Parts: sequence; C-alpha cells; structure tokens
Amino acid sequence: MAAVNMLWAPPLTQAQGTTPFAPASAPTGDPRLGQIRAALELRGIPVLGVEVVPAQGSLPRIWNAITKATYVRADAVRLETQARSIWEVMLTILAQEEPATYLSGTQIWQKYAIIGRAHVADFLAVAAVINKINPRSPGAYERIVKAEQAFFAKVQVFVYDLERQQYVDAKDFINKHFTNKTSW
Repeated sequence: MAAVNMLWAPPLTQAQGTTPFAPASAPTGDPRLGQIRAALELRGIPVLGVEVVPAQGSLPRIWNAITKATYVRADAVRLETQARSIWEVMLTILAQEEPATYLSGTQIWQKYAIIGRAHVADFLAVAAVINKINPRSPGAYERIVKAEQAFFAKVQVFVYDLERQQYVDAKDFINKHFTNKTSW
C-alpha cells in the first residue's frame, strides 16, 4: 500500500515542508475501508486501494479511494461519471465525518493518477440542494446542472505523473489529453 499512499498527497504538504509521499499510518482496522472497497467493486469499479490519512496539522483527514479508470480514452464525461460513483459510495458510508474531511477519488489512467477531492460539507451541500428539486418541475434539469457545476467548481483536481513521480498542471493535462472539457 505504500506505493498507493503517495497518490493522496496534496501539494499543500509540500508548502509546509513535509514529504508528501511518506507512508501514512492509517487505521487499517476501520471497517469503513472494506465497506467502501466492496461498494465500489459492486458498481464494477476496479479498486486498487482505499485509505484514510489522519489529519496532519492544519490539513483535515483525507479518505481516498484509488481506482483504475473505467475508460480507455480520456473523456471528461467518463471521468466525472466515475468520480461521482466513487464520491457517492464514500459519502454514503462517511456522511458522519467532520465537515472539513476530504473525500478523494483517485483514478489511474495510463501513467497518470487523476485526483479529485472536496470536503464532506461540499458534498452534503450539493446533495441537499439537488434533493430539494422536484425532478418533474419546470427547469429542474437546469437547476440540478447548476448545482453540480457549483459543486465541481469547489473540487480540487491534481494530476500526478506516476513515471516521473511529480505533479503536472491539471489544466494543461486536461487540455492535452481529453477529447472534451470537464466542468472541473
């Protein structure tokens, strides 16, 4: 799992002068790790690992699911669809976590780890807005899309080159590799 732990590391830790790739001491006995893995596998998402990184200084706890990309060609819609599935599973199991806790979904595509994360509070807020919308009301679809776009604007996206062992610019990566644009 040490090779997987490097994927969750936010660039924020680099600014604090710590090593972002140090193995984390995760509470391996937490049953929620297995619940997340099992729920993702039931959805047909290949899981490489599930981890929880304890809060470190001013950084909150991070729950991360590392999965293989279920798409062959880089495509924003497929990326977001898999991200939604990962986050939905995690939120269902981890809704009682502290609001500042990050839920992170890592998708391994070719030689890259595409990491998207947001706070539990952001997930709960968008879910509350969407759940209040009557899908049969006029303009419901547009209001749901607007709520999702506001949420995706809060998602932090990182791209890590696994061969070079370094972060790359996410916007450049998406512009270079994706056949369409993402709402991230």
